[in-house]
Amino acid sequence: MTEIEKKNILIFGATSNHGGVESFVENLITVFHEKYNFSILRFEDKNFYHQTELIQNFGISTFCLKLYGSFFDRIFYPLRANIFFKKNHFDIVHINANSPFHFFIARAAIRGGAKVIYESHNSFFNSAYYHGKIVNLLLPYIRRIQKRKLNKLPIIPAAVSTLAARFMFSKRNQKKTIIIPNYFNADFFRFNLNHRKKMRKQLGICDDDRVVVVVARITYQKNFDKILSIFTTGIMNKKFAQCFIVGNGDEYMERVSQVSSFKKIVRDKIHFVGQQENVYDWMSMSDVMIMPSLYEGLPYTLLEAQANGLPSLVSDCIAKETNYTGITHFLSIDEMDTVWVQKATEMNISVSQRNDCFRLASRSRFSKDDFVRVIDQLYQSISGDKQ
Repeated sequence: MTEIEKKNILIFGATSNHGGVESFVENLITVFHEKYNFSILRFEDKNFYHQTELIQNFGISTFCLKLYGSFFDRIFYPLRANIFFKKNHFDIVHINANSPFHFFIARAAIRGGAKVIYESHNSFFNSAYYHGKIVNLLLPYIRRIQKRKLNKLPIIPAAVSTLAARFMFSKRNQKKTIIIPNYFNADFFRFNLNHRKKMRKQLGICDDDRVVVVVARITYQKNFDKILSIFTTGIMNKKFAQCFIVGNGDEYMERVSQVSSFKKIVRDKIHFVGQQENVYDWMSMSDVMIMPSLYEGLPYTLLEAQANGLPSLVSDCIAKETNYTGITHFLSIDEMDTVWVQKATEMNISVSQRNDCFRLASRSRFSKDDFVRVIDQLYQSISGDKQ
């Protein structure tokens, strides 16, 4: 395909945080930058995750449509979107969203002549905790109105899982929803025994100590009340030797302060290490990962942990299709902490089994090959190119 024939694709949804949407966008551009002209539409003044690297490596363009401020300011969002898409033309607009709130972006893009993919990355009406009491009460009704408006538009519905599709789309659109597998590079997450031993030695952890890890943004969605309660129970019952939290988020300082008030025997064994580039080494060093989330779309972290052969105990709100290795176990967040601790203690796996999981990852529906096939078919069918 020559440069002139390249389709212009606008990607919306990436933020400054590192989450599932940001990983998806980065993978999309990395894999397809030679075939399509990508631009990113951000909705905050901050750079989106890895913005500098993506611009330098792939020459993408960026736009900013400010969509933040008071609840009253939201009245003007549709007008701003209409003005933007009158000035800028795109063949495809790929919206990555956690709710139907951005239906007005889809509507404005359609009016501007673009084909719109609206991809659901979530399975629950979130964000209610950000606003005042009155707005919190009204938000579920507002979201239902937004969902109806979204599903009346001629969008191409897509989702990361069947749960995410059910959450975002009408029954009619659910039947047409394209499930896009969350590709990740399994090679990065392969279990490394030498790195495990090295990190444990550096951190003063014995070979037979049970290490539990959480790899997540420190936000409401990830349910850190439950996480810290499980950690505390596991430490007090001498089931968990050390607990690590890998990640940042808007609750980071609040949770650090909370742990500092715990008993010394507990706080000395809970470690916040921030966002890490070598997440795979933290996984290799650990024995089990927990994820008692309140809601999820299809978490990358869980896919990555399985490629590492790291057993994971997760909330039953997470789509069962994530369990491509059989080493993930699902549990209700309503279960007592002692149940979570006992189950996490029972989840053992050998070095050879951890290596076997990597081979399963490279052949799973979350492999690069499947990702390329689904995205290529989707974009080509929309743009009218031959398969």
